[in-house]
Amino acid sequence: MRRSCDCIVGLREANHGSGVGLFNQLLAHRLGIPYLLLDQRSIAAHDHPLFSLKFEELDEQQALLLRGLLAGRRGRRPFSLFLHTLDLSELEAEAIRDAAHVFCGNDAILRRLAAAHPDRPLERAFAPTLIPEHYREHCRPARVELFYFGMASKIDRGRFRRLHELLHQAAVEYKLLCSLAVHQTSDGTCIPQALAFLRENFPEQLVYLGTLDDMGVAYFLNRPTVFIGFYRGGARSNNTTFNTALRFGKRIITNLDADSPAEVRFSERILNLDAADADNLRNFLDHDDPSSAQRLADLFAWDELVARLQSAWQTPLARVA
Repeated sequence: MRRSCDCIVGLREANHGSGVGLFNQLLAHRLGIPYLLLDQRSIAAHDHPLFSLKFEELDEQQALLLRGLLAGRRGRRPFSLFLHTLDLSELEAEAIRDAAHVFCGNDAILRRLAAAHPDRPLERAFAPTLIPEHYREHCRPARVELFYFGMASKIDRGRFRRLHELLHQAAVEYKLLCSLAVHQTSDGTCIPQALAFLRENFPEQLVYLGTLDDMGVAYFLNRPTVFIGFYRGGARSNNTTFNTALRFGKRIITNLDADSPAEVRFSERILNLDAADADNLRNFLDHDDPSSAQRLADLFAWDELVARLQSAWQTPLARVA
């Protein structure tokens, strides 16, 4: 049985920089047909394309290309339109007059075209959510929410695997909320590589937050989350993500060694993953004693650093012989 439409044609790749491009890809997937871009030569081989685009976004070359494609079908092979906006151009009017079906993306488009083209086959349409349906369940809050933010290139794979293993052994229901950034010395491939690793190891728990700015990070640190941060060797007093979590009064799962700050090595609000087992982890997540949170929040603050620098500068320099 021949399909009434056998491809969708648009202007943009399907990504989060183009809502219409993503809409087109999702619609094509559900119809079981390909999504093609306007400059692909294979369009001519299809019996009935659906042109889903905004005429106002066509540049001069694209407008000429579309005009030629539509003219080549006039009176011989059908095409349909999905209109997301109206720009009232001559090319748009020609396409509406020649289309087998015109799908109107909203009621304002439908009413305007019904008045201007009462003889055309107009269909009321809409644009559903672009967020995958399974995210409604996958992204629900869990009893325990773990929050990581930092450089994608610095993901400690061994310790994240260890964390997953202990969480599984402890039978903890949790979500792992992650914000990943690209370091200036790294290329952009570090984020997809880190995401592939995290999705493989936390397939039901990972919620990727993109790259949050400082305000977004602060929001999640102000939520009832447990901060996750692993560092080369161990946590240090100049690890700014660690100190940020301290400042916000978070409980922290990290790695500590003899060079980690003495002020945090024995805190009940900080769990050293390297020395923990499943029971330690379960107890840490189940019991929160906020009494020492303020003391930890006052550590490694800007005022203290400035005071130390000024004190050092005010000390007379030793004379050089």
